[in-house]
Amino acid sequence: MDYIKEHVMNVIKFYNEFFVNKNWTDKLPEWISKEDWEDAISKLYTEVQNHDKSKYSDEEFEPYRRHFDKTTAEELADKSDENEALIVEEEYQKAWKHHYLINPHHPEFWAYTDIVNGTLIPLDKPREKGPRDMDLISILHMICDWGGMTIKFRNKYSPISWYNTEAKEERACMSENTKKTLNAILAMLFPDEEIIE
Repeated sequence: MDYIKEHVMNVIKFYNEFFVNKNWTDKLPEWISKEDWEDAISKLYTEVQNHDKSKYSDEEFEPYRRHFDKTTAEELADKSDENEALIVEEEYQKAWKHHYLINPHHPEFWAYTDIVNGTLIPLDKPREKGPRDMDLISILHMICDWGGMTIKFRNKYSPISWYNTEAKEERACMSENTKKTLNAILAMLFPDEEIIE
């Protein structure tokens, strides 16, 4: 629970640093309108305040805890019983799938869901047509999420460093339009950092 709380606070900290009382509208890429940007920014506050709430759910909390924060007894059990370790990993994978299927700030949401007759449908495998384009609010929320991770693990605000080194699976779940918008926003926020494709 402490880890989740700290991460959410870091996501909010990043949001406050880069999006509160900041005017980026004169630097936006041409395909993002001022109105769309301002609408997304107005929704971003609520998004980051509710960041990762699903991790407290029955579907996610215990499998995540068992995977990332094992007790000494659990570590010994996993080492001595291969089946136990496999079960822990399977439960974690189910929890992770639950997480990204209900949290659109993860690119996997856009690769493993489809819209059929106006209804969101979860998929067992990625869409055959490729990932749907992430909406602007989800891209901004994802940047805040990565910013929160870099505060924790690198002691700096740098979602680009996270994207360059830790986001291989996320990249695979992004459409070309999503990557184009993400890269433009990251370059706008961090003009002195290099994005490695």
